[in-house]
Amino acid sequence: RDRYLIVAWSVLFALVAVAGLGAWTSRRLLRPLLRIRDAMRSGGGGDRGPLAVPVAEQGTVEYADLVRAFDDLETRLASTEAGLLQAEKNALLGQLAAGIAHEFGTPLNVISGNAQMLMRKLGPGDPQREVLEKIVRQSERLAEMIRRVLDFARPTEPQLRPVDLRSVVAQTVEMASGIGRKVKVDTRVAPQTPSVRGDPRLLEHALLNLVVNALQAMREGGRLTVEAGPGEETKGKAPATVFLRVTDTGPGIPAEHLPHVFEPFFTTKAQGEGTGLGLAIVRRIARQHGGRIDVRTSPGEGTTFTLVLPCEQGATEVRKEDA
Repeated sequence: RDRYLIVAWSVLFALVAVAGLGAWTSRRLLRPLLRIRDAMRSGGGGDRGPLAVPVAEQGTVEYADLVRAFDDLETRLASTEAGLLQAEKNALLGQLAAGIAHEFGTPLNVISGNAQMLMRKLGPGDPQREVLEKIVRQSERLAEMIRRVLDFARPTEPQLRPVDLRSVVAQTVEMASGIGRKVKVDTRVAPQTPSVRGDPRLLEHALLNLVVNALQAMREGGRLTVEAGPGEETKGKAPATVFLRVTDTGPGIPAEHLPHVFEPFFTTKAQGEGTGLGLAIVRRIARQHGGRIDVRTSPGEGTTFTLVLPCEQGATEVRKEDA
């Protein structure tokens, strides 16, 4: 009988212990997880603020880490969602702009052609000739804007071949020489700069956009520096990248505008002075060549844009990996 009592009490104690352990486990382990689940379902985290989980439920280090991980994940998801929405918006704007630009092209050519025909009929000293010259200049300006819109909406596939950046820098600076007459221009191309495999026309287009933006930012004068040289060496080997850098001494870019400078149709220029497509086109050209575009600015001191491209050998390796 004593043995049966001992066994019965032992079983009862075990059941009570299991029940107590279950209650403790539910309180210490399961309830915090349920609170975290409920907080996620209620829409917390990301841009809506951190998860609404009481501090008492985060007493365990693992739970606190879990809450922070969920907050970080929600923030990244919100950022990705915003990026997708912006990409969709940009695609729609690009299609709309391309359609409008195409419709404007034909009548604009008619206006410019008729104005030039009338100019040929007038003598050099005719007062009406100046009016016609203004019409032709403004028509050419509108045509250039249309070409930039179409370049963005329907990008040209690059025709890759070895390109010497010395010629790219020299021709670009020469083309932009008449824009900023109050600006002193310095060009610095390192003698050991390796060639890149790219499309010289697209590279000149990208560099010209950066140079024109810099010159327009220094209307009252300043210094423009255009540099090219090898990138950082890796493990003692030859540099895998080359850079094109444009630095101005203008007013710089405000901090609130900096995240948006590469977005299509975003511009801080006055109305009629820019389409907001220049930097977006530069970034697209950089990506077409397997490179990137970086920006560094200090308000009141100037801005530096750096175009980083793979060297000729690096570009070949990139294409093989993409294939």
